[in-house]
Amino acid sequence: MERLLKNHFIQFLISGVLLLGVLFIIFTPSIGLFKKLSNFSVHIMMGYLLIGMFFFLYDQKRLVIASLIGCGVLCLYLKSASNQNMRLAIENAEPKLSIALVDLSSADDGYQRTIEHIRGVEADVISFQELTPNWVDILRDSLGSQYPFQHMMVRLDPFGMGVFSKFPFQKIDTFYYKQIPNLLTSVDIKHSTPFHLIHSISEAPVNDKAYAEIRSHFQEITSYSASLFGEIITVGNYHLPSWASEMLEFKFNARLKDSRRDGLPRSPGGAVSFFGVPVDHIFFSEQLECTEFRVIANDNASHLGIVGTYQLRFNQIAQ
Repeated sequence: MERLLKNHFIQFLISGVLLLGVLFIIFTPSIGLFKKLSNFSVHIMMGYLLIGMFFFLYDQKRLVIASLIGCGVLCLYLKSASNQNMRLAIENAEPKLSIALVDLSSADDGYQRTIEHIRGVEADVISFQELTPNWVDILRDSLGSQYPFQHMMVRLDPFGMGVFSKFPFQKIDTFYYKQIPNLLTSVDIKHSTPFHLIHSISEAPVNDKAYAEIRSHFQEITSYSASLFGEIITVGNYHLPSWASEMLEFKFNARLKDSRRDGLPRSPGGAVSFFGVPVDHIFFSEQLECTEFRVIANDNASHLGIVGTYQLRFNQIAQ
């Protein structure tokens, strides 16, 4: 092996493959297979690091450098696709809004335990996704006193949604991308500027056409959000990680920031989990900042949702 790796042609060949791998991640071709591979960019980045350590054991300096450069470039790329702040914002004196996103299709440890997990989050607003008829009475009976303001769109397909809030709704609206609903709930948190929450579920990216549909869906959300006055927070299961080209385009065009500070899936305690890809997101407009972001898990340590807390930026308050 060591003898083979010392061959200059083999070294250039491996370095070229590593470089091409990085380019395919950053400039992903519009082909379903490459797009699905790019979903695991974090895992590929860690793979580059392990490959570099392997080459280090065989004293292959050129290949070590090529591997570490690839790892570093992917690291910078993934960081640029997430919240670029090194730490969460410091809380100021302004009113705050905490929002939880719960995927009811992931509630695999029973109704009662799921409700207990949701209560424990103590969010101001809970956005339920994949809301089906069997959940309606359970949610109303269990959470009605804690969340008196409710709006539900119950469906038999994966696009049902419900919003439970401690604050009254200023406005409720529904807009559609083809047959897929998007729900707007504007909440009154006793501030002059309304907080508009857009709840969405995108189509699953099962083929090349589905990726195009997701991009068009994001364009519809962007167009709708541009008509709103106030702070905007989008909440949803978009079936794509933050670094997917469709997501990057959506955040740029809608001028939204990511709540996640990295692309690594995490447990409720903050420990890194190398299994799975984070596809549920809370994005927020530039006048806001995120003071808390964490995941919600059930008794089986399965991913149940996410929760974030948001406030106005200090320079925005001063104006």
